[in-house]
Amino acid sequence: MGERQVERFLAAVGSGVEAAREGRVDPTRIALSEVSRRTVPDVSRRMSTFMAAMWQGSGRSMSDFPANVPFQSALDETSLSLLLSSQEITDEGFWRRIRPLVDVRTLLRTDVTDTPNLQRLMRSAVQTWKGHVCMVVDREEAGPESGGAWHWMIDHGQLGLRGPGLVAYLPSSRKDLGFPEEYAAPLLAEVRERASRFAIPLTSIRMLMTNRSIGYDAPGEDVTNDPQLDGISAALGQEEGVVEALALTPTRIPLRCSFINRTASPPGARSLVPYAELLATALRLFLDLDDEDAALLQNLVDAGEPAPAHWSQPDLFEE
Repeated sequence: MGERQVERFLAAVGSGVEAAREGRVDPTRIALSEVSRRTVPDVSRRMSTFMAAMWQGSGRSMSDFPANVPFQSALDETSLSLLLSSQEITDEGFWRRIRPLVDVRTLLRTDVTDTPNLQRLMRSAVQTWKGHVCMVVDREEAGPESGGAWHWMIDHGQLGLRGPGLVAYLPSSRKDLGFPEEYAAPLLAEVRERASRFAIPLTSIRMLMTNRSIGYDAPGEDVTNDPQLDGISAALGQEEGVVEALALTPTRIPLRCSFINRTASPPGARSLVPYAELLATALRLFLDLDDEDAALLQNLVDAGEPAPAHWSQPDLFEE
């Protein structure tokens, strides 16, 4: 292609992508035709997949899409990179409709690290995507360009939520954790105060006093405010550190929380927990959050909204 042909091609594709996101037929059809005519089949399929995803995100039926729908069940990393690196899309409905086409494994294969559209995607996905383990580590802020406190990022192939001076990683499995760092065990009074403040039931608490370990539990029952703990604390001089606790998430999923490694995961190697519950429970127990950070975290983990019950559009690429 000559220079003018390239310019016309890029203009047609750019207009077509925007049109697909708005559900407009003619510019979308023109762009798809240009892509089919000017690119090799592999690129053409990827662009068609990407534009079909944008079309579904607009809320229009796939039966109105002006091309054959590619037979693919999800966005690949190239299409997802295009989407997440594009101009910010603020429509929350768009991200709810896109979410079923994306999974975390594909996300981690993209070259995206931290973009406004990544924040939008995770705002929708945090309630539905699930993980097995969360690890909270101290990390200095990357600088003013890091996007501010409490934002999603991908760092060295791991999805993480950055907060003030920390990152909460959500690795694919425990084997991806590496060697966890060690932290001082918080006092029993601190853990009880955090659990009470955020209404997190604790059914088991293991404490350490010099070289002695003390366990206190009542399977299935919240022991946070048991008066017997007051007596134990008084007898130990109120210097007992909590090394581990079994906490219940809002949907009563048990999480084994290690305070000295700041890791949280459900019992059972294959058990999964929604990101929102895993993060909210771990961060609220491990950290002494001030009111502002507590509110910001609450907004992040409670932001995802389920698709409306009347939504009946068939899945994109459904055969």
